[in-house]
Parts: sequence; structure tokens; C-alpha cells
Amino acid sequence: PFVGRSAERAMLQEALRGELRGSDVTGAMGGSLVAALLTHTDALGLDNVVRRVKQRLADTAEQLNVSTLKLGQAAFSPEVRTADALLELALRQAEPVIVH
Repeated sequence: PFVGRSAERAMLQEALRGELRGSDVTGAMGGSLVAALLTHTDALGLDNVVRRVKQRLADTAEQLNVSTLKLGQAAFSPEVRTADALLELALRQAEPVIVH
């Protein structure tokens, strides 16, 4: 069955939330972008979450018959200190999620 773009985004966002803690925040960024802010998470913790999220999103994308999905990540650092800079870095480094 066909799933509209906003419904696809909502289902992917819900799958993302399933791998995050209650203190983490997700939101639609416009278009097909969804972002998550992982509070109290360092770079090592981010890598662990990203590994789990990739699998969950791949499974959900397969159910939705979505073939193209990218996931980017960025962590606060002395060079990356604003939300805009984090988003820009995550978008630049986004890699395809393999959908089975």
C-alpha cells in the first residue's frame, strides 16, 4: 500500500523514538528531514545509539517500501557548538542506511 510522505516520516520518526531515551528529543525539520537531539550523550554513546537506530530504521524503511534513507550524526565539540553547525555536519556526513 502507498504511504504518503508525511505518514512515512511519522513512522520513521516513531521508529527513531523507539531507540532513544525519554530525555532525547526528535522532530521534523521540514521536507523529509527528521532530527534527534540526544541529551547527555557523548561521542561514544552516540556511536552506540546510531548502530541501533540504523537497524531499526532499515527495518521500518523496508516495511514502508522506502529504498533511500540516509543517517547522519554529529556531536558537540569545540569546533561544532551550535544546533545549526550540528545539523550541517550531520547532513554533510550522512550515509545511506542499507534497507534489506
